Amino acid sequence: MFYIGFRDEHRAQIGLARSKDGIANWRRHPANPIIFPGEETWDADSCYKPFAIYEKANDRWLVWYNGRRQNIEQIGMAIHKGKNLGL
Repeated sequence: MFYIGFRDEHRAQIGLARSKDGIANWRRHPANPIIFPGEETWDADSCYKPFAIYEKANDRWLVWYNGRRQNIEQIGMAIHKGKNLGL
């Protein structure tokens, strides 16, 4: 599961967790947050609303997310090569 975590009221970050049944025993990724606001970047204030798919043909994860800097919100994409997400 890709999810939003708030550091404070105005700063959101994206984390990753896994559960075998999707109900109990969730494990958070040890490197959370996996997507977070950058310094002086287009997503400098918040990263949220993740949408992820695994692209089998290219063996990679694609994660689209909304990023915000001040009052401007944009959509970006992060790419992770390989199926293994480290969980």
